[in-house]
Amino acid sequence: MTKKRRQTQAILRTTAPVPPWRRHIWLPVQSLVFMVFSITVPLCALLRRTILWLAGYAPVRDVSSDYFDVIAISHVPWSHIWQRNHHTMTRLARTRKVIYVEDFATSYLHVFARWVPGSFHAFFMHHKDVVIRHPLLFPGESRSSLARRINRWLLTTHVRWYEWRFKLKNTVLWFYYPGGVYLLEEFEPAAIVYDIQDEYSAFIWAPRDISQREQELLARTDVIFAGTHALYETKCAKVSCPAYFYPCGVEFEHFHAAAPDTDLPLAEPPELDGIPHPRLVYMGLIDARIDGVLLKEVALARPEWQIIMLGPVDIGQFAEFHELSELPNLYFFGSIPYRRLPQFLAHCEVCIMPWKVNELTRHINPTKTLEYLSTARPVVSIRLPDLENYFGECVALADTPKEFIARCEAALEGRLQDKIAKGLELARSYSWERVVGEMEEHVREALRARAVKKSRQHSSAFPDTGSNEERRV
Repeated sequence: MTKKRRQTQAILRTTAPVPPWRRHIWLPVQSLVFMVFSITVPLCALLRRTILWLAGYAPVRDVSSDYFDVIAISHVPWSHIWQRNHHTMTRLARTRKVIYVEDFATSYLHVFARWVPGSFHAFFMHHKDVVIRHPLLFPGESRSSLARRINRWLLTTHVRWYEWRFKLKNTVLWFYYPGGVYLLEEFEPAAIVYDIQDEYSAFIWAPRDISQREQELLARTDVIFAGTHALYETKCAKVSCPAYFYPCGVEFEHFHAAAPDTDLPLAEPPELDGIPHPRLVYMGLIDARIDGVLLKEVALARPEWQIIMLGPVDIGQFAEFHELSELPNLYFFGSIPYRRLPQFLAHCEVCIMPWKVNELTRHINPTKTLEYLSTARPVVSIRLPDLENYFGECVALADTPKEFIARCEAALEGRLQDKIAKGLELARSYSWERVVGEMEEHVREALRARAVKKSRQHSSAFPDTGSNEERRV
């Protein structure tokens, strides 16, 4: 069996559903585990509520201080590919306490419905600075008001517990996903942040009422950060709170280690051993946003080019995987650790972004763009709004497969040197430290604004009428 075939089978083993005969074994096990969780999860929450009551829990809110701790509400598991959520929270955690509440709305889907025992590995993820937690909620909250009320009670209990257990002060709720907006019905944070990265209503897994939940969050948030200009224009046009467009930053030195002119060239990873040049590389999640038809046309039109796909494959959303994995010059390597990505990029000639143009991609500003540019290698992509508006001078853009192939040929022939130089300069100036530092200052401004608002409300409720002498005057 060839190395390529073994890699393909390894990906299929980690993503394929359990065969029908095994479902007869797993179904009673699933039902039993679900029954246990249905009893123990509420009991655990009730125990925590009791402890909080006995401890006299009261949130610490100091309106005179700019300091804040963070509880992030995210749909992206910490074990997922490294992206904006991870970069932002790890940098915030250097100077404050950060609790990352992950995957809370889909935990049961991962553990039970997908039939993947490996999903449990997310429960054991750790980070030296960020505290990662996985509160389990009941499915069906978008269909049942009872499930929503139960989940609100459970999630509120967990968040209050984290705040007390880790001694958080001036807790800021930092939403990456609006699914848990009902948390705000019972929990009053020092400030609310919505860091929006996608058009969530376009995802097939999103709850049916996700747009309504997002509108609730937009109406209550204190500051909004939009990861793409398209989202900034569509989501922030009618909000009353401050809103800012912040594209992703980059760990420049990490990816610049892959540049051709570095003093210490990175060794070729063993996975690429035996694969000839030239190599085109993509890194990131491989799902409904990737154009399988485009990849096939490139692979067939230029059989001498080797296409390297780095990242987890969502078989359910990337239907072309089985067909493409049979092509001799198209390789799927599955998930690669973030720290090893420069090693692969250093031994490929062109960085590519073979997107489909649809509702999922029109609103993205890919994190990988600046990471690619940091390597001083040519970047070729299908044209998307944010890529054209903000990286048009650095990235070679194409509208059709034929144009995409032509841009890749220009890159291999060395005709994109001007774009490479401009991209390197842009990437060098836009670090994650700068992005997160500016976000922190905006959150402090939101804390001060909320404190002023509360002070005015208090003065209005209890007007100072002054002394008798002052009233006579």
